[in-house]
Amino acid sequence: MTARYFRFTESQASILDLLHEPMDAATLAARASEKLGGSIPVSTIEAFLKSLEDKWLLDTPAVQEKLAAIESHQLHDRNVLYWKVASINPERIFDWLLPRTRWAFTKAFHIFAVFSILTGFTLSYIHWAEFSGGVLGLFNLHGLFFLWIVTFTVTTMHEFSHGMTCRHFGGKVKEVGFMLIYFQPAFYCDVSDSWMFTSKRHRMWVTFAGGYFQLVLWGVCTMIWRITDPDSLINQIVLVVIVYSGLQTLVNFNPLIKLDGYYMLSDYLEIPNLRAKSSDAFWSWVARKHRSPQPWKEERAQMVYAVASLWFSTTLLFYVYSALYTWATSRFAFAGLVGFAMFSTFTLKRTAVDSVAGMKAIATGAAHRKWRNGGIVLVILIILFAGHWELTIPAEFKVLAHSEMAVRAETEGIIVEIRVREGSRVSKGDVLVRLRDFGKQQDISELTGTLSAKKSELALLRAGARAEDVERKQTAVETKRVELANARKNQEQRNQLTQTLERKKAALLHEQENLTRTRELVAGGVAPRVDLLREESAVVVDEKDVAETEAALRVLTETADRESDLKTRELAEAESELKLMKAGNRPEQIRQVEAEVEKLTRQVTILDQELSKTEVRAPIDGIVTTPFLEKKLDQHLDPGEEICRIADVSRVTLEMQVPEKELSDVRPGNPVRMTARSQSAIDLHGRVDFIAPVAQTVNGQQMVVVRSELQNDGLLLKPEMTGVARIYCGDRRIIDLITRSMIRWIRTEFWYLLPLR
Repeated sequence: MTARYFRFTESQASILDLLHEPMDAATLAARASEKLGGSIPVSTIEAFLKSLEDKWLLDTPAVQEKLAAIESHQLHDRNVLYWKVASINPERIFDWLLPRTRWAFTKAFHIFAVFSILTGFTLSYIHWAEFSGGVLGLFNLHGLFFLWIVTFTVTTMHEFSHGMTCRHFGGKVKEVGFMLIYFQPAFYCDVSDSWMFTSKRHRMWVTFAGGYFQLVLWGVCTMIWRITDPDSLINQIVLVVIVYSGLQTLVNFNPLIKLDGYYMLSDYLEIPNLRAKSSDAFWSWVARKHRSPQPWKEERAQMVYAVASLWFSTTLLFYVYSALYTWATSRFAFAGLVGFAMFSTFTLKRTAVDSVAGMKAIATGAAHRKWRNGGIVLVILIILFAGHWELTIPAEFKVLAHSEMAVRAETEGIIVEIRVREGSRVSKGDVLVRLRDFGKQQDISELTGTLSAKKSELALLRAGARAEDVERKQTAVETKRVELANARKNQEQRNQLTQTLERKKAALLHEQENLTRTRELVAGGVAPRVDLLREESAVVVDEKDVAETEAALRVLTETADRESDLKTRELAEAESELKLMKAGNRPEQIRQVEAEVEKLTRQVTILDQELSKTEVRAPIDGIVTTPFLEKKLDQHLDPGEEICRIADVSRVTLEMQVPEKELSDVRPGNPVRMTARSQSAIDLHGRVDFIAPVAQTVNGQQMVVVRSELQNDGLLLKPEMTGVARIYCGDRRIIDLITRSMIRWIRTEFWYLLPLR
C-alpha cells in the first residue's frame, strides 16, 4: 500500500523470519540468539521492533490505524517540491517494447554511443559560435512550439530508457507519470523494483540509462545539425533536441535533486533514502545527540550530502520565492504581499516543520549546557555589536578603452595605401591611410593654370603702358591721319569730274537744240536728211558720254565718302587708345581682375585642403582595433565613412554595474579591488572615480554605472573584457552588515506603516 522498499541485513532477515508467529520480545530474543549463535539482549530486540513499527512493518493496532488512513497520510506528507500529478501502469507497453529493443544492450551499440557522445562534444567545441547563433534564433513562437513537442518526446524516451533497462535486468515497472520538481514540470518512471537487484552494477545502470540515452541522442543530433542545411526543418528540430537534452542532462545528473544523479549516488553509496537519512544525521549532529552506530564512512557521506543538499535547497528556494515575492508585490502591492505570505506558508509548511524540528533539537541539546552556551551567545553578541568588518559590494565589470575614436574619411576617394593593421600602435598625427581623388587633382590642375594667366594679366594692368607701346600707338595715329588725308584727295577728283560732267551736259544740250532745228529744217525741206542723221548721232554720242561721266562720278563719290568715314573713325579710335594708354589702366578693371585672382586662389586653397585630407591621420595615440583593415584597399570612400577605430588602452575604464539598493554606501574615492576573468592571478586596485547620475535597467534589475580608471601597463586589460569587482565602503558593525538587507527591505516595503517622525 505504501510502495516503500527497505533493505535488511542477513541477521535482521533471520529475526524477521521468526516474526511469522506472535511472540513477545524476550522469546524472540532467545530464539534469535539460538538461531544466530550468539547472545542478543532483549533491549536490542525491542529497539529493532520499535524501528519496524515506525516503518509500518509490524501488525499492531497503531500501524493498522495508520494504514487505514494511508491516503490522508500521503496527502499530508506530500512535498510541494516533489509533487506527483498523474501516472499510468506501463507494463503492457514495456512487454511490447522489450523484445524489439534488445539491440540497445549490445556492445556494438555502446561503441556507437561512445563515438556519438565524443563526436558531439568535439563538434560543439569547434563550432560553438555557430551553435550559439543558431540557439538565439529559436526564441520565437515557432521555436517554442518545437520545444514543447521535443520536450515531451525526449522526456518520454528518457523515462522509458529507465524502464526498459529495469525490465532488461529482470525488474518490473508499475508506474510512469508526471510530477512537479521544484515547480518545474517533469516526467518520472518508477523503477524502484531495481532496488531489489543484488547486483550494484545493474542498479546503477538502471539509474544511468535515461541520461545515457539522452547523451547518445544529443551526440547524434549534433552530427545531424552539423551536416544539414541551417534553414531546414530537420536542422531546427535537432537544434532544439541538442539544447534541451544538454541542459536537462546537466540538471538530471545533479545529485542534490531527487533525479537520476541522486539515485545513482544513493546506489553507489548503498544508502537507501539518502536525503532523509542525511537530514536526520545532520540535525542529530547539530543537536549533539549520541553518535550514530553507522560506519564512519557512511556517516561522513551523509553529513557531506546533508550540508550540500541544505545549501542547494535553501539557495534555490530563496531564489524562487524572492523572485515570486518581487513579482507579486510589484504587480499587486499589498494584496500581492498577502497572497505571497499565504502561498509561501502553505507550500513551505513541510520544509518549515523540518527546520523547526531541527532547531528544537538544537535547543534541547543547548538546555543541558546552558551556562556554556550562554557564554557562547554572549561572546557572539559582543562580536556582533562591537566587532567591525569591511562592507564590500560585489559588482560585475566590463573593461572600456580610456578613449576610443572612429577614424572617418573627410573627403571622398579611393584607398590606395594602408600603413597600419589590426593591433598596430599609432601616435597622434601618424598617417594611417592614403586616398586618391582623380577628379579633384584634375580640377586643381586646371584652376592653377587659369590662376597663373589671371595673375599675369593683373601684373600687366598694374604696370601700365611702356614707352615703346605709346610710340607705336602715336605712329598708328599719324598713319591714320595720312590715310584720312589721302581719302580727302579723292574729293578734289570728284569736283573735277563734276565740272567735266557739267560741260558734257551743256554740250549735250547744245547738240539736242541743233538736232531740233535740223529736224525742222529737214521737215521744211531746207536742209538735207544727212544733216539730220549727223545731228542725231552726235546727240547719242554726247548722251552716252554724259552717262559714263555720271557713273564715274557716282562711284567716286561713294568710295570717297566711305573711305573718309572709315579713316575718320579709325583715327578717332587710335587717338582714343593713345589717350587711354597715356592716362593708364582704370582702377575698376584692376579691381575686377584682382577679384578673379582672389576667387581662383580660394578655390585652389580649398582643393589643396581637400587633397591634404587624402592623408588620413591618427587623431589620438592608441591601437588600431578594426579587424582585417587591409581588405579595404582599393575601396571607394564617401565623406564621413568609417575607415577604422583607434582605442587608447594605455589607461582603461572599468565600468561596474551596482544594484541601486547598494548605491547608498558607494562614494567617490571608495577603494575597489578587481579581478579580470582573463587575468585571475592579478589583483587590480583602483578607486571609484564616477557614479552615473541615471540608473538603467539590466536584465530586469535597476543598476547604476560606477567607473574606475586604471593604468593599463603591459596592455593586459583589453576592451570588452569582464570580471568581478569588490567596492570597499568602510568598516561597519558586524550586526549592521548582517541586518542591513533586512532593514532596507522593511524600510522600503513597509515605510507607509511606520509612524510619522
